[in-house]
Amino acid sequence: FEKLNKSLHYGVISQEEYQQKFQGAMDYELEELEIDQEEFDAYTEAVEDLTEQYELSDEMVQRIAKDNLKLQKTVDTLASDWEEYGDVLKSGDKTNIKYAQGMGKIRESVEDMFGTDISDDFIQEHLEDIQKLAEGDLTVFDELQKAATEDIIVDIAGEVDASQLTGEFANLNNMIQEFPLENLEMGASL
Repeated sequence: FEKLNKSLHYGVISQEEYQQKFQGAMDYELEELEIDQEEFDAYTEAVEDLTEQYELSDEMVQRIAKDNLKLQKTVDTLASDWEEYGDVLKSGDKTNIKYAQGMGKIRESVEDMFGTDISDDFIQEHLEDIQKLAEGDLTVFDELQKAATEDIIVDIAGEVDASQLTGEFANLNNMIQEFPLENLEMGASL
């Protein structure tokens, strides 16, 4: 949707083309999420009050409705997976085949929810909050999302050797400091 918005903003496509492409993209995403049009329309109507209160465009209301329905579906999937595998995950018995299956299912549900890859360690560390979310306590959603983001940052930072970065920054700084500024002319000449 971001590329589509930029294309409209910069005049690459007309308003009519934008509407057609937006609707096509929305239809595709709803199909991928297995949300039927009737469910989506009903939810969109419920969200349309936001249009008046916050002056949101119809497209923004549809995106909010789609994102909320997606969240609802992923929480429903998580709840179903938790019901089947929650006890074995809480037991921590990694030798149990059902533990491995459950870890995969719960991880997949959480990844779908946050739109990112997470580790088995993340699942184990946040098992209590995941259980609460699976049982319908949405108050832990923001904390889990924040923790998932932090997990990604830690993974990225872990892949980069900080000492190597420090050395690269030092080399760059030395190069800048040694640059012969006296040979540069400031300003413009015509």
